[in-house]
Amino acid sequence: VFTKGFASCSASFFDSVRDQFNISIKNNVFLMVLKSDYSDFSYFFSKAFKPQGVLSIEFSNFNNEKINKMEGMFSSCENLKEIKGLADFDTSKITNMAYLFNGCKSLSSISISSFETSSVTNMNKMFFNCSSLFYLDISNFNLKNIISADDIFEGINNLEYLDISKIGRASC
Repeated sequence: VFTKGFASCSASFFDSVRDQFNISIKNNVFLMVLKSDYSDFSYFFSKAFKPQGVLSIEFSNFNNEKINKMEGMFSSCENLKEIKGLADFDTSKITNMAYLFNGCKSLSSISISSFETSSVTNMNKMFFNCSSLFYLDISNFNLKNIISADDIFEGINNLEYLDISKIGRASC
């Protein structure tokens, strides 16, 4: 995982995950290499950083098959402009995607049509206050097990492209 542009990090967070990651910082770029079966990425970037300073995140050669929690993973990353490598995420074990991009006010596009969402039950406020978002492709989302998706698109003011053409939903 690479992040660029952050202002400071939480020492207590890094103490708690020191055994799971190799961590280095160079030229204002944070490199974190997963070295174990870390699975809980709930509110990960808001626990790790003062998330307002994160500008870019890249998942490169990232083995994420063990991830089972993503709730609020990018929450409060107000200045985050891009996330690279999300298309390769294995989300088949995820049940909660609530607040996933909550408050990512600077993200202009998110391409996550490859997310496997058939196990997801909660998408509350998933894109809440993503006010710069103008492109969103969730065309292959499977919503058959969704119980709650309150305010999923609340606060998106600039959306020009939303692809929901192939969304799967159980009949009601």
